[in-house]
Amino acid sequence: DAYIDERDKGWIRKQKIRNQKYLVGGNSGLVFSSQGMLDYFNENFSFSNKKCLVYNGIETTDDQFAPEDKPVVEEFMRLKSTYKTVLLHTGTIYEGQNIGFFLSEIFPDQVIAVFIGLPGNFHLPNEKHNCIILPKVRRETSLFLQKQATALLLPVWKNRYTGFSGKLLEYLSSGTPVICSP
Repeated sequence: DAYIDERDKGWIRKQKIRNQKYLVGGNSGLVFSSQGMLDYFNENFSFSNKKCLVYNGIETTDDQFAPEDKPVVEEFMRLKSTYKTVLLHTGTIYEGQNIGFFLSEIFPDQVIAVFIGLPGNFHLPNEKHNCIILPKVRRETSLFLQKQATALLLPVWKNRYTGFSGKLLEYLSSGTPVICSP
């Protein structure tokens, strides 16, 4: 954490200043995860290093989906009009993530879980549940669909502390409720 604000006092402030000087002077380039951080360094330092801005998954969009993903969006909207509750997970599920927690509570006549972007060889743990796997979509479509769902599913690893992830931040930025597995 190299950002310094009014809360940083004493030893912590001195350490952050030391870290900032090291970052600016000792590297051939810097990567920033937000425009605010890049602006902060531009305002507080003069450096000739190469700068690169990469987003951390929560940049805003104009609520549009990619035209190439229209068939997936149409199928999602059809499911949304058919079921009372549409739970959505976008992206990868890794071996060991607890998706069974969600699937054990799905009531087939009212709720459907939609998984977007899973590999073709992925198998859900129990086929009796009301789940569907839709093809991978472009990033803007994924962000668009996250706002359309009733809730977003965030499976974590069984028996392991997961902590915060980029996926959690992305989900929270959608404004849609997020359900995490224990």
